[in-house]
Amino acid sequence: MLIASCSEDLGYTSEYNIKDYYNGSDPRTNLLAFRKSVQTLRLPFVGDVCLEEKTEVFLDMRSTREVVANEKLTFEVVSKNDPQVATHKEKVFVAANRVTFDESSLTWPAGKDTHTSKMSVSIVGVPSGAILPIKMNIGGSSQFRASENYSLQIVQIESQQVVSLSQQIFELGAAITSDGVRVEEDGQVTVSVSASQPLSGYRAKLIRDEQIMKDYPSRLKGYEVAPDNMFPAFEEQSFDDKQNITFSFQVANTNVIQSNKKIVLPLRLVLLNKDGKQIDLQKNKGDVLVQIEFYEAAVVATQNEAELGTPIMPKSEWTIDTNPVSQNIARLTDGDERGSSWYGRVLDNGTSNLIVDLKESKSISGFKFSNLPNNYYSEPSPSSYRFFISRNGSDWEAISGILSGDARTGAYLFKTLKACNTRYVMFRLTAVDDYVGLTEITIYRQ
Repeated sequence: MLIASCSEDLGYTSEYNIKDYYNGSDPRTNLLAFRKSVQTLRLPFVGDVCLEEKTEVFLDMRSTREVVANEKLTFEVVSKNDPQVATHKEKVFVAANRVTFDESSLTWPAGKDTHTSKMSVSIVGVPSGAILPIKMNIGGSSQFRASENYSLQIVQIESQQVVSLSQQIFELGAAITSDGVRVEEDGQVTVSVSASQPLSGYRAKLIRDEQIMKDYPSRLKGYEVAPDNMFPAFEEQSFDDKQNITFSFQVANTNVIQSNKKIVLPLRLVLLNKDGKQIDLQKNKGDVLVQIEFYEAAVVATQNEAELGTPIMPKSEWTIDTNPVSQNIARLTDGDERGSSWYGRVLDNGTSNLIVDLKESKSISGFKFSNLPNNYYSEPSPSSYRFFISRNGSDWEAISGILSGDARTGAYLFKTLKACNTRYVMFRLTAVDDYVGLTEITIYRQ
């Protein structure tokens, strides 16, 4: 028979060390502890500037037993020299003179084993990532003893960025033709800015900033800064009575460039506060890159198939890859324009890429895209086409802008205006829906 008993006499002593049975804590002590060792305070920021001047912080606590009488609580704002916060010494500490405790919340009521104290913190100029360590001060005559593990709470200041851009990268093609330079979308760029809360009194503007280019070495490889006369003059936009603003402009003076070239307009969004002081967004969050690739147009639409040249055969030697990955690719080269169709899902930007490896370099003279399926239902034909060539399958050269198509079924022809010697050809197809379809692709040579 096993008999167990437990004394309720908290004054009980014996030859045993009671603390050993309670992980180092004497059960006769009323321990006071923060419910959390770390509390994260998420505040509205623009860049490194907090939009609030003061904020309230609530310190939730618990004790192992109810107290028999009201208890006055005291706390200490810990400085970075305190050994308890040695692991945080590289961070910014909120100074003690920024903290004010609510006196009415510093009394722990009798008969309670939980309580919340409140403090007000001035956060003007306090950066995101700063910390406010708070420590319990327990006097010798107190009903409590501070928990060794939970007598310190770290309040972390974390930013919730209020301002964001819906799009930061704009890529345009510019076809150099005998009639002048034709820029995709007519060179129109719209930068949309939104705020997650009212920002009355604040203004936004776009500025030219070439320094941001060093942060995009891969993306801007081979790009030059656009000529001065291509940069628009932006007017400030106010957030008064609205939380969404737009900057719209058309890239001007594109005819000054008459050869293959890549240029960029590096821009950056900044805010102005009520006093006119400039506020920068977080690093790279306000960057806007308008990238324009100029190329001599080498492909145009035609209605005369006789102008295209001789079909490259046999198609069975070609390999075709798609992005996104798709099925039934073999249908594109089975020689049956009126057979079953290939269909592919598009990327988030509404395009699908077909990459054809001809296995050896050819002098390309034209292209034919057929979408004449033998069944009732078919995916729409591409609504536009863009053509690229490459010698190695990695480095691509645009030989056209975005050429309009027709989403209805049919056969659509394009001819080259000059010899295009290449092994790899990429077609960038735009869809009017989630999928794009074709029944056959034919490539012609001179």
